[in-house]
Amino acid sequence: LMVEFSAAALASMINLRAGHALERFAGVIISRADSTFRTVHSLRNARVEAVSISGLGGMQLQQAELLAHGLDVMTEARRLTFTGNQMKIVEDVQSGYADVGFVRTDMLERCELANISEPGTFQVINRLRDETFPFARSTAYTPEWPLGALSHVPHEVRSSVLLALLALDVLSPNSALREPCLRGNFARWVTPMNYLGLLAMLESTGFYSAQTRRCLRSSSVYSSIACPTGFVKRSERDVLCQQDCKAGYICICRPCAPLKSLALALWAEALPTQWSAGVNSSALQAATNLGNPCARMALCVEVSVGQRLRWTLLDQIGQEIRLQINAPLLSSVQMRPRFGGGLLPMRREEALLADGTQTQRYVLEIAASESTGTELLEVLVDGAQAEMS
Repeated sequence: LMVEFSAAALASMINLRAGHALERFAGVIISRADSTFRTVHSLRNARVEAVSISGLGGMQLQQAELLAHGLDVMTEARRLTFTGNQMKIVEDVQSGYADVGFVRTDMLERCELANISEPGTFQVINRLRDETFPFARSTAYTPEWPLGALSHVPHEVRSSVLLALLALDVLSPNSALREPCLRGNFARWVTPMNYLGLLAMLESTGFYSAQTRRCLRSSSVYSSIACPTGFVKRSERDVLCQQDCKAGYICICRPCAPLKSLALALWAEALPTQWSAGVNSSALQAATNLGNPCARMALCVEVSVGQRLRWTLLDQIGQEIRLQINAPLLSSVQMRPRFGGGLLPMRREEALLADGTQTQRYVLEIAASESTGTELLEVLVDGAQAEMS
């Protein structure tokens, strides 16, 4: 709000938790005490549960902490579940439905007081010791919540609200100033704290873009997924995994897939060829070397003169993903199979990648050179040399 809508922070809340007046909070990463998920790096392939994709104490703080340790839940968690309720996270980790849970500081202690769990039921992963803070934590701190005003609010109104907030105090002898604090579970309000660190944290998780000065937000979880560099968001059909997903929960499975190191792959296949009488076709077949996908200035195929070939150029990204990552779409693919010869159009066909992603391939069927020797192959995509050409 401060960056995108020019809102100004009027005051920051001092929270009241278990009798402690706290100006900051943090995130906690929990697993069962008997779980094998005990360290940050053991969390790969875990079933992780969080409150929501945009939750600060129950998702964003933990995601940023894990990123600092080299682990991204968007690429490495087996399942990421959003419950909308932190109490449910504690219950699901305790029951074994989830391996790991993300909650805010003091949630474990509150569950023990509510008899939802017993002391010693959970372990805190990546526990950070701090004698000045009363609760277990796994992440860096962030200031408690501020109250802000949009730019159109008159200064007189802002001042009146600020003075009213600063007068509230849970220790005030005046019940009119004390009771709102008790009902709201806060100790008091103070002048605004510094939230620049929070902005940097949101940028590290991909939830805030410094280029557009906007936070990522959407009405759907799928649209709010931000994949790291080198990864691309899989289709919504593949990301939303409802099998074994509890009613009222949203479950996503490995939403970010690594981009192929090569966007395009070219190879050749031998087609049935009518040979002249007396030609030993078995010997020709034995001498044929179609090898691996072609690389620039490397041997691509070895075939006999006249052998018919089916050339295939496969788009290993796919049009849907190209649209998502703003990559160029392929509209025209041509091949020059002989040095100095003409360009021949390659026919477009629909195809599927190994992971089920829809894509396109471009095909040309043609006989090999009419004379022995080495040919230089060219492939042009929308008029430009392809990466292996």
